Amino acid sequence: MQSFVFSNAKGGVGKTTSAVSVAFNLSQNGYKTLLIDLDFQVNATIALGAYQSPNALQSLRTVTTPIEALVRPTSYPQLDIVPADINLAAGCDFQPTELTWLRQQLRLLNPYDFVIIDTSPTWNFLVKSALIAADYVIIPTTPTTWAREGVLTFAQNLALLRQEVPTVARILGVLLTQVRSDTQLELIESLRQELGDTVFQTEISYSPKVAAAEVKPLAIAAPKTKANQRYLALTIELLDRIGAHNATTSYS
Repeated sequence: MQSFVFSNAKGGVGKTTSAVSVAFNLSQNGYKTLLIDLDFQVNATIALGAYQSPNALQSLRTVTTPIEALVRPTSYPQLDIVPADINLAAGCDFQPTELTWLRQQLRLLNPYDFVIIDTSPTWNFLVKSALIAADYVIIPTTPTTWAREGVLTFAQNLALLRQEVPTVARILGVLLTQVRSDTQLELIESLRQELGDTVFQTEISYSPKVAAAEVKPLAIAAPKTKANQRYLALTIELLDRIGAHNATTSYS
């Protein structure tokens, strides 16, 4: 089982859309996939039709309910979800010794090929727990003047977290989202020069239809958009980076 967390302390960078799109694409390529929604905004939960699901992640304060008991099927084959709840906003008062709770829970799950974790745009207990639990972290960011600083700050926070708990997710890549190639070429080139191969080759194009697709996976709501095609390409690039090569660009 391989696990990925999509994380960035900045909001509005396409983090949830990216997490849902990759999870959906993996499942449609035959991989048994679980999406864990740790964002109190519950957007990933809504996109996969699991909002107000019984036993959502609202009891995290006690860290006693096994994650496996919270897994719910979605209407899409091979794709399950651990839905979030708005009460997660208050679920951040754990003791530092409990930071490994999610990592321990994932070890008890029935086998999945992939686990995708969506996080809130903060740096709290749940985000730290996800970064400790996952194998890799993907950092979505928009190509702005401050993107480099945001990525470097995130990497510094990750290094500090590694001092608390040695097993922390490795950065798999920086994902450029909401790209307007006609006006951002210089910014993108500058980011690629400074961050190098850390930046995914695939860039997610800006599309107003992406925002309108928040209640469903993008591949269902707007399958013909360039953004959706780029997420298909990203899924393949992601698998290539970890050494898996079974993905295709068509749905089964």
